[in-house]
Amino acid sequence: MLLRLTLFLIISGSFIYIYSLNPQPITFFFFKDRSTALPVILLILISFSIGMLSALIGFILTDIKRLFNELKERRTVKRFLDAKKSYQEGVDNFYRGNLNKAENLLKRSVIKDPEFLDPYLKLAEIYLEDNRSLAAVDILKKGLSFNLSNAEIILKIADCYTALKDMEKSLDVLNEYLRQDPTCLYALMRLRDILVKGGQWHNAVEPQKRIIAISKNIYENEEEVNLLKGIRYEAAKAYYDMENFSSAVEQLEEILKIDPGFIPAHVLLGSIYYKQGKPSSAVKVWERAYRKYHHISLFMQIEELYLRESLPYRIIKLYKRTIDSNPSNKNLRLFLARLYLRLEMIDEAIMELELLTKDGEDSTYQNLLLAEAYMRRNRFDRAAAAFKKGIGIKKEDTLSVFKCRECSSSIKGWDGHCQNCGKWNTLELAI
Repeated sequence: MLLRLTLFLIISGSFIYIYSLNPQPITFFFFKDRSTALPVILLILISFSIGMLSALIGFILTDIKRLFNELKERRTVKRFLDAKKSYQEGVDNFYRGNLNKAENLLKRSVIKDPEFLDPYLKLAEIYLEDNRSLAAVDILKKGLSFNLSNAEIILKIADCYTALKDMEKSLDVLNEYLRQDPTCLYALMRLRDILVKGGQWHNAVEPQKRIIAISKNIYENEEEVNLLKGIRYEAAKAYYDMENFSSAVEQLEEILKIDPGFIPAHVLLGSIYYKQGKPSSAVKVWERAYRKYHHISLFMQIEELYLRESLPYRIIKLYKRTIDSNPSNKNLRLFLARLYLRLEMIDEAIMELELLTKDGEDSTYQNLLLAEAYMRRNRFDRAAAAFKKGIGIKKEDTLSVFKCRECSSSIKGWDGHCQNCGKWNTLELAI
């Protein structure tokens, strides 16, 4: 109060002082032909009053606006709290198995606050569980209209199209979102998975490369790099089947830059040369890889090539030369004996297998081959004994030659891809 009184006295004193210095009136024109004489102090007072009135109106309008915003915010908060309550009740009923009640409560939540996105997602989940994928898409699109860049809803829409087996629309949704956010790891992974599932291996390469570039976890990155090698390998196989050999070689070369010991790439590279009418180049690829990595599947490829070309003496010569340079490699001697059996060189097969037995080798596969050789010579007693011995060593997987080092599943022939665990370059000799 004292402050206001002091302020009033100061302002009043100022006006009186100014008036004492400027008592003369001035002519003030309203229009060209209309004017009036007013003291200077009165003009100042009028201007001051207008300014104060304008400020007062401004303050009043600001207060009205603030009041309006507060009321609006309160209504928004109340609407959100009501919607959230309905949403929570709906979720509770969902987990209790009351799906109809849950659906109604969630719909009520959407009506109360259309901008609250959680009910849209939960409704979509209910619709998907009830195999109503189109209804899930519709409710998600409704939610998306209130937040056009919401990643969770966009990716859920892609999942719905996947559930509908409409992969094209799912891919369109994911690609459109990735144009807005190229670094969304989940979207890239979903895109890659759909492409892989659809056998579009060559299209899956680029998303996988981006996943590796974004991924920070070292262990996960290693897994993703291994997956990239597998995707490139499958893309190369697809190109090979289409006889697009240059693209196939390009993919294989990229694999071997990352991992020179990726055996399936060497195998397929040789196959490409052979299909191009270059058998000598194919053999060179396989021989060079075998000398470095000693994987028997490479020798098996050479064996098949020479047999197809009706050149069995060459593979026999190669077997013997390689065995002479590495006499401790019992597996090569075993596969040489198997080759003898394939060529009906029964006596040579029996001699090689019996020498292996004398050297202390006694595997299931070896005894089964020996039993087969004895049977072809009508030496049934020895065949039965060898067979019995082989079965006695290992009763299960008796015909398995290769085993996956990741999942331990066994198969008879070599493949670049384990069908059981889905890993590549994991099958190793297990005899």
